[in-house]
Formats: sequence, C-alpha cells, structure tokens
Amino acid sequence: MNICTDAGFLIGLYDNSDEHHTAATQYFSNLFRSGSNRLVIPWPILYETVSSRTARWKSGLLLFQRHWHYLLLHQQLELVSDVPFREALIEECLHEL
Repeated sequence: MNICTDAGFLIGLYDNSDEHHTAATQYFSNLFRSGSNRLVIPWPILYETVSSRTARWKSGLLLFQRHWHYLLLHQQLELVSDVPFREALIEECLHEL
C-alpha cells in the first residue's frame, strides 16, 4: 500500500516534544517495519519538514536519517516531484493576467 503523508506527521515523528510523537512513532513502526508499505512524500512536504524546527533537533535528524536509509534500502520510499504542478500553476496565474 502507498501511504502519502503530510509534514504534520513527519514533524510529530521526529520531534520528541510534539504531542503526537508517540502516536506517530507507533504508526511508523506498524506501517513500515513489515516491508509491505511504501511511504510517499511530495517534495514540498519533505522541504517543510526539514526546513522547519526539525532541522534544529539533532536527535530528530538522526532518526530521520535512519528511517530514510531504512526505507530506501527496502524500496519503501517514493518522492513525488511537484515540478509539473508548479509549472501549471504559474501558467494559470500568468494566463489570468
């Protein structure tokens, strides 16, 4: 199963002080340790996660790195490019003018 996430889940997963950290950790373990699911992350979500306060948490970044390598190794990570959507949005906006 492909599971698309948002930055809220990822921030909760990597920020020990986040109120959803425990639940996010349990979901991640249940969904991705079996090897049957794939984490789908659009690039803007990934950017928001690592450019947010996550980048200030060394322990969170280390966990992010471990998860990243694990998911890549098991072919459970898919990054979705937003380039086609950005280009279409720009075209629409300019066309409106």
